[in-house]
Amino acid sequence: MLSSNITFFIKNQEANFSSLLGGDLLIPTSYKQATKPWSEALKDQKLLNKKLLLIVVESWGQPLNSNIQEDILKNVKEKFNELEFFHQGSMPFRGFTVEGELRELCQLHPETVDLYQIKTGFQNCLPHQLNSLGYQTTSFHGGGSTIYGRKEWYPKAGFKKDLFQEDFKLPNKCIAFDGACDWDIIPFIKQSFTQDKKLFNYWLTLTSHYSYYTKDIHNTRFNCKTHNLSDGDACHNFMLQTQLFDDIAALISSPEMHGVEVIIVGDHPPPLFKADEIALFKTKQMSDASVGWVHFKIKD
Repeated sequence: MLSSNITFFIKNQEANFSSLLGGDLLIPTSYKQATKPWSEALKDQKLLNKKLLLIVVESWGQPLNSNIQEDILKNVKEKFNELEFFHQGSMPFRGFTVEGELRELCQLHPETVDLYQIKTGFQNCLPHQLNSLGYQTTSFHGGGSTIYGRKEWYPKAGFKKDLFQEDFKLPNKCIAFDGACDWDIIPFIKQSFTQDKKLFNYWLTLTSHYSYYTKDIHNTRFNCKTHNLSDGDACHNFMLQTQLFDDIAALISSPEMHGVEVIIVGDHPPPLFKADEIALFKTKQMSDASVGWVHFKIKD
């Protein structure tokens, strides 16, 4: 298996080559976005909720067997008495993490994953639009700031404050990119929402990155045998996603989160390399696998 860092190097080299071809490096995405309710409200000049949280989840796909997704989301959906509304769905997507990020933040597609090269074109991204309405815009990511040029393009997309692995100064590191663990980022997000002001927080998760490291799994609620799954990459991905959503379920009950509107969406389907595991997400007739999304608001 390739490590996260080697995979990043290969993708980055491919991006450097593709950029030599010229042309516009940011174009409108052809895919749907989970953040459409917010972008449509902005377009129609409608008021948005005072506190917003967008979570883009690393490698969270939509299994063809809906029982698997329902199991992953079980603890979140059991919080229905604490929610004003809850919607869920899925949408086709194919691409890398930064492509999923730009799909949701900007309704754009990058022609290179080396975003250091992209200097313009971010002016209509959600953070920029929300800044103009008085929102404080903050990004959270457990990986290093240099990965995929995020320390450069996050401010260009409109984030006024960016927090990366080097900013959290956390002692425990998960294996993916030797980064901060997702469960250690949650207290920072919770603390941010204690502010009585307009807030847009964006969290890109990390711990469920390929290769779905078993050493980072401490929550074993998802039982692969129950779903007739072998002990492999897909099983480990489902366990990591369950672990994350169980942590989010606990976050929902935090007093600091009262009144927060949340959209959670996968960046891309999980990279898998065995035919029987790929078949969990797409058939031979499907051009793209799908990512999952949920949209809810926590009661005041």
